[in-house]
Amino acid sequence: MDLKRKAVSPCESSNKDRRNYNSPESSFESCDSEPELEMQTVSNVKIKVTHRNGDEFKGGFNYVQAFAIWSEGLKLPEPWLFGISLIQSKDKPFMVDYRLNCQLDVDKILKVFKILIDGATYSCEYLPERDLPAKIGEVAKVTIKNSRWMLTPDQVKSWLALYGEIVKGPEFDDAPGLTRIKTDHMVCSVRLARHIPNLLPAYGRRMNVIYSGQPMQCGKCFGYEHQRSKCTAEEPSDWLKDYVPLFYGVENVSSVMLGRWFDLLKAQL
Repeated sequence: MDLKRKAVSPCESSNKDRRNYNSPESSFESCDSEPELEMQTVSNVKIKVTHRNGDEFKGGFNYVQAFAIWSEGLKLPEPWLFGISLIQSKDKPFMVDYRLNCQLDVDKILKVFKILIDGATYSCEYLPERDLPAKIGEVAKVTIKNSRWMLTPDQVKSWLALYGEIVKGPEFDDAPGLTRIKTDHMVCSVRLARHIPNLLPAYGRRMNVIYSGQPMQCGKCFGYEHQRSKCTAEEPSDWLKDYVPLFYGVENVSSVMLGRWFDLLKAQL
């Protein structure tokens, strides 16, 4: 087996007919409806709570009530939700920030609604902070999922730098204004020279990367422009034998950057 075999660089695929409803392999199959047209997507949903029983709302919310807004008010599935942050600042509206496991079509989000929780009626409004699909040459807000205990910021930076200019970060995506609330994600702003694959074999870990406008990648065959649930491959591709060799020796990906993946691959020779 030739570890440095010539390979088509991941994500050099055309932007034509690119889908933006990105469900990573670790996301849930309930996100498998494939759109006919390119959509505007978000990875966070911010809801402003303005009134309770007709009176101005000034806080006093808990996570159970916040989840009720998600499931009963927005009527969105629980598996799409990664975490909730309650954001309360002086002289500013009370905010509930929902972090997602996948990119969500903004048309699926109810814009203004009222909901009855524990006998009180709350007025809620979606704040449209859209992550517009990033094109080549533009800056993408890149999220590296579940990376806090797996990779260091320098390790993440070394991989993302292969795909463009690092503008800001990487840094941990902790809830703004609430330093006690931590997430397992890192975020990084990258001016894209080319698109980044959803899955990268970084330092012996599976580095899961998402951003708006990212070409969809299948978690079964590792191909593009379709989801795992739509894959027609008879057998799944092997991560170690089929996918990892696409990176070694290509675009300055060294054995050090592959980590234990390189050692496991070499042991199979």
